[in-house]
Amino acid sequence: MCLRPLTTVLSPAIAPSLMVNVILMAFSQDINSLKHIALMEAKMKKLSDLLSKTIEQTKENVVKKLALTYEEMEQECKEIMDGFAERKDLVVSVMSAMGEEQICALKYIGPK
Repeated sequence: MCLRPLTTVLSPAIAPSLMVNVILMAFSQDINSLKHIALMEAKMKKLSDLLSKTIEQTKENVVKKLALTYEEMEQECKEIMDGFAERKDLVVSVMSAMGEEQICALKYIGPK
């Protein structure tokens, strides 16, 4: 069986419109793909905008923690111990790396 080009199998009146439809379908798929990419980019931008303040605060907190004096570290430790002794609801975030641990955040979450 010999395969013939599409234009010879179909009548000349139908072949161009079929070709146009095939081209339009491919173009439509490209547009849908571009829309999907644009939507993903918009979502990433929104997420970046939402997290930018948190990321900036985290950077500032890290710099602050690195610059604490011994007395300030002792005061922070005393605040934590007093909070636990008073049975306050505390959230203490601890970062651990290479065998070292450091408090990176302290938050009182409820009145007591």
